[in-house]
Parts: sequence; structure tokens; C-alpha cells
Amino acid sequence: MARRVLFDTNFLSVFVSEISPADFRAENPGDTAQARIAYLIERLAIDETEIVIPTPVLAEISCIAGADPCKLIQVIDGQKSFRVADFNRRSAIEFGILYKSRIASKPSEQGKRAFKFDMAILAIAKTLKVSTIYTSDGQLANHARLCDISPVTFQNLPIRPSEPQLLIHFPEHRSVQ
Repeated sequence: MARRVLFDTNFLSVFVSEISPADFRAENPGDTAQARIAYLIERLAIDETEIVIPTPVLAEISCIAGADPCKLIQVIDGQKSFRVADFNRRSAIEFGILYKSRIASKPSEQGKRAFKFDMAILAIAKTLKVSTIYTSDGQLANHARLCDISPVTFQNLPIRPSEPQLLIHFPEHRSVQ
């Protein structure tokens, strides 16, 4: 079975709409979250890793002001390694188990919707045996750790290595003396 990872809403939104995340700090002038994500996707494709996009993430992305759902689908369908994963019967059962187990740390009224979205995303991740979640959402990252899924933030993404300077080889020189 191929390795599976998951992109949450903030990672997918940076990829499809090039919105810069607030929590990203560039390490050099050419360093951007978009460049890091592009490099990540290239590396995951080379490793034949499947990138899961849960349908709740797709729903959240569609709500972004100015988002064109048709273009969004084109971008996602244009990536060979992307897989849109439905919230199905197995996910619903997993959601119930996760929700009940996290009820002690139940969020405030304001955070209930976000909590339920996080649980839906994690339920899909667990049913598909996802090993890593790419997210900058601290709460989702904390819940992922409790499910033995490793969270990775924008800052933790590798930077594309710079191209090495080419060496110029000169032909052998013979002295005129």
C-alpha cells in the first residue's frame, strides 16, 4: 500500500489560491510557503505518496471569498497524487468514536464547529491510515498527535535545495615555453 498523507484547509488553500499563511516566516528572500508546498508535492509524487483531500476540506475551501469551485476541482484533478476522500459510513463511525473520546476536552460554544470539522478530517485520516497531516491549525495538530498521526506545519516543510553552481572545465593548457 502506498503511503498516505493529508492536506488540511490551510495547506490546500495556499496551494490552490496562493494565499500566504499568517504563521509562515521566510528564511531567505526566495522562501515562500507556495514554493515549499510545490517542492513537497514534487517529493511526495516521486515517492508515490497519496495526498488525501477530505471532502470537509473541499467544503471549507469552497467557502473562501472569491474561490471558483470549478477552478478548484481542475487544480485538484490536475494533480496525479491527489485523492479526494469522502466522509462515508466508515468515517462516520470513526467520527463518533473520536468525538466521544475527546468529549472531556470539548471546546467552547464558539469552537464547536471547528472541533467537529477537525474530528471529521481525523475520522477520514484514520480510516485511510494516513501517517501525516499537513496543517498549521494548532488544535488539529494536537488532536492528530492523540491519534498517532504526525502533524507538519509550513515552517517544518523542507526548502528546495538550490542548484549547485556548475563547474567549468577548461581544456588542458600547454605552456608555449
